Amino acid sequence: MKISRDLLLTFWIVTYPTKDSELYDIAFESNFISLMIQTVGGLSPRQVYGIFSTREEAFEHARYLMKIRTVGKDNCEITKKLFPSLRTKKY
Repeated sequence: MKISRDLLLTFWIVTYPTKDSELYDIAFESNFISLMIQTVGGLSPRQVYGIFSTREEAFEHARYLMKIRTVGKDNCEITKKLFPSLRTKKY
C-alpha cells in the first residue's frame, strides 16, 4: 500500500477511559500506520474520543475524560472551560 508522506506525520489519539485506565493509557502519540496496526489489534472507532494535532490539546481532553469518569460531567469544573456552550442540568 502506498501512503502519502503527509500521513506519516504524528498526531495524538485520545480514547475513552475504562475504570482501570491511567492518563497515559488514553492519550498517546500515533501516526497513520500505527493507527492501522492498532485497529487490527482491536481498537475500534467507538473507543476513540478524538484525534488531535498537539500533545497539549490531547492531554487537556484526556484529563477532562479522567475527571468526569471520577466525579461526573455535571460536577466537573473544566467542562465549562472545554465546552462553554454545554449547559449542565440544574435540579
